[in-house]
This record gives sequence, structure tokens and C-alpha cells, in this order.
Amino acid sequence: MLSNNGTSEIQIQVKQLLKQNAQVNILPHLSIKISDKTEERYLLAYLSNAMFGLLQEWLDSGKKESPEELARIADRIVPFQLV
Repeated sequence: MLSNNGTSEIQIQVKQLLKQNAQVNILPHLSIKISDKTEERYLLAYLSNAMFGLLQEWLDSGKKESPEELARIADRIVPFQLV
């Protein structure tokens, strides 16, 4: 469903959930200043698509890493300026 072969409706729903999660759990902790709603919208799109791409890659490559290892990888590769 989330792989590159999944339906676009499910992918859109997952991205929307990722955006909502980023808005609640990431934006309040950013060290960068967001000047307006337009910047916020693009930042949320960036973050949600990055996480969605990470999940797609994990699924498409056969889930070789455990979910815990994937979370550790995500923590290491997120640019430090964002947190």
C-alpha cells in the first residue's frame, strides 16, 4: 500500500497524517524560525514527503532493518538544523 506500487489514495492519507504529526510534534521544537503560513506549509510538505520516502524505501527494499533501526537511522539523517 505504501510502496511505490500502492494506491495514491492511501499514500495521500499517510502523507496527510505525517503532516499533522509534524505540525504537532516537530514544528514546536524547531530551532529555525518560520515567518509565515506559506513557509510552514512547504516545511510540512518537505518533512512529510521525506518521512514517506524513507518508509517507501524501507518497504521496497524488503524491510531488512527492524522498525527500531529505521527510527535510529531517521534520527541520524535528519538535518540537525531542524531539531
